Amino acid sequence: MSNAMSNTSFGLRLAALRRRHGWSQRRLAELLCAASGVPTVSRNEVSRWERGLRTPTGPWLATLSQVLQEPMGGRSAAADPPTERDVPAPARAGHIQ
Repeated sequence: MSNAMSNTSFGLRLAALRRRHGWSQRRLAELLCAASGVPTVSRNEVSRWERGLRTPTGPWLATLSQVLQEPMGGRSAAADPPTERDVPAPARAGHIQ
């Protein structure tokens, strides 16, 4: 399976799980920030993941698994939470330490 196809498949699954919970992209982003302690995931990033434009890294996959209560691939939900290095550079740019 090509990387673009796997990104699209992942995105469709993520969107379906989010909708099953009745959450908006913004609400999922808020829950991810709260669960990870990293306040830089936005609705726009969730949208990119769902459209297959980007794929979340291992730590974000673990946090998605935790929040959605579904395995999302990659590392287990018990993995380390995302850190600043896992946050896309444009999102970090506006983040004040």
